[in-house]
Amino acid sequence: MKKINSNDFLCLEGPPFHRGFIHGKVFKTKIVELINLWKISIKKEYKTSSENLLTNFLKRVNYIDYIKKYTPDLLEEVKGIAQGSGIDFEDIFAFQLLDEILVNLQDMKIQNCSSLGVNKIPGQEVYIAQNWDILGLLKGFQLILSIKYQQSNLESLIFTYPGFIAAFGINNHGIGVCVNSLSQLNFSKNGLPVAFVIRGILQQSNQEDAIKFLHNIKHCSPQNYLIGGPENIYNFECSANKITPLIINKNSSVIYHTNHPLVNDDYHQSYLDNLRQKKEKNLRSDNSYTRFK
Repeated sequence: MKKINSNDFLCLEGPPFHRGFIHGKVFKTKIVELINLWKISIKKEYKTSSENLLTNFLKRVNYIDYIKKYTPDLLEEVKGIAQGSGIDFEDIFAFQLLDEILVNLQDMKIQNCSSLGVNKIPGQEVYIAQNWDILGLLKGFQLILSIKYQQSNLESLIFTYPGFIAAFGINNHGIGVCVNSLSQLNFSKNGLPVAFVIRGILQQSNQEDAIKFLHNIKHCSPQNYLIGGPENIYNFECSANKITPLIINKNSSVIYHTNHPLVNDDYHQSYLDNLRQKKEKNLRSDNSYTRFK
């Protein structure tokens, strides 16, 4: 493990548990502070104790079995973060599930991110980018993890925050991923959580395998994944029951996305019920539609 001379950058290598343990140990103070702030925000927002909300939530879902199936190394990494930081595993694990908790609560606060991709054209490489407007309590905790995988030449550069395994990132094989929540679509209490999907994509050595991984897993949270590679970009709107590609217009090299589905029609019933009660003009002024326009 090598710590760069920065409070916002950390290099990790070795076995998964060891990577997590060093992550947790080095950023223990920040992780403890962030988890406490998160729990306070839960109590304030939902008028219940964080212990009650998180315990009941974890009892109703089954993500562990899917993590063991698709990304078992990442479960070990989360266990390492818990031990290194001295925080109970249940709390650290629940902290990885910010998207899952919010979609299950039908909380629209996750509708804040925009992403952009530009295909390779003569004289220009592939670009992907996004903003990360998420929970205000995360402000000031931004962190970059540089991860070197054991017995592999694979390395990943992950944007995240202390105690969390991934928000988005890129690897040294030119595979990058940006994300947008799509809370209008169906979700499931079974499947692989978003943070683990992101890391799973970045653990692939080529774009074809990254796309295969995205299609071969069961998704528990509705999310848009913009996957960039050395030559081109692909975009997929994923829900619990459907994965739908968003095709770039043949006259354009650019693709962009905010927080409403453009091609996936696997809508959640509560969204459809709310939509029927809205006037069309109000729908068009929605934050996501405004950013997309």
